Amino acid sequence: MAKRTKKPQTNEEKLLEELASLRAENAYLKKLYALIQADKEKEESGTHPGIKAIPCTLLLIEACGNGQKHVLLSL
Repeated sequence: MAKRTKKPQTNEEKLLEELASLRAENAYLKKLYALIQADKEKEESGTHPGIKAIPCTLLLIEACGNGQKHVLLSL
């Protein structure tokens, strides 16, 4: 069985792929931030009297092609 070889991507195709990835990531982070804000508001208003806030850290890490990892976002 022969392996399929991928056609090399042009620079424009790579940029469009990265743009789509960043847009999806941005949408995810906006939703996550909205959920965190809603939880904080519920806690402050006392709608959950027995629940305490738990500190949460979100790290968004990008793995580069050369094996290095970079922190893109830390909340």
